[in-house]
Amino acid sequence: MGPENAPDPGPLRDRLLDQWGPRGSAYQAYRKEIETMLATQEKALLRERRMTAVMWIYIVALTTILLTGSGLLMFHKVEGTYVAVTAVFWFLFGMAFLFRHLINQSRFEVIKEIKGVELRLAALEEKLAGRGPKDG
Repeated sequence: MGPENAPDPGPLRDRLLDQWGPRGSAYQAYRKEIETMLATQEKALLRERRMTAVMWIYIVALTTILLTGSGLLMFHKVEGTYVAVTAVFWFLFGMAFLFRHLINQSRFEVIKEIKGVELRLAALEEKLAGRGPKDG
């Protein structure tokens, strides 16, 4: 069976490629889905920010009280040292939660930028395909 007897791959190839191409309304649906996802993550980040602020205030107050107590108990070396070490432990515990929040906030900002670039690329693809709106 030579190349002259092979079926024409053009129509089948075009149908298979069109199957994976973006649909006319797919861009709008994708954009709406991304906006919903980002809004949900932003609300969760705001809630986390409030909880982190409240917890941080609590941890700083607790650490201050414990360090003051350890200073007053320093005539009992073991008890004073134990309270001071406990204060440092709680302070480090609060720092871990603060760093976790800062990492989550940075992660959200990176995801937001990536999705913005992705949406602009999808809009450009729609425009080049002649299916999308002609304005920017």
